[in-house]
Amino acid sequence: MKKLKLNMVALALGCAFSTGALAENIPKNDYRAGGNKAVEARKAAVASTLESQYAEEKKKCETYSGSDKVFCLDQAKARFGRP
Repeated sequence: MKKLKLNMVALALGCAFSTGALAENIPKNDYRAGGNKAVEARKAAVASTLESQYAEEKKKCETYSGSDKVFCLDQAKARFGRP
């Protein structure tokens, strides 16, 4: 039983230290460049989602007329930070 516990501890330590060695294979510049690409892609996805949500809000406002339509459009602009 003691030998099993010792083997399990050795296995756990081996796994813990081997992941650090794998992470060192990527140069810092490549890692940072990949991170920046992911961040830029995420920002673009959020921007396109916000654009589509804003377009939907504007379409909903088309059902109104007069001051109600102006109020609806103003609310949509305020919600999405539009001038």
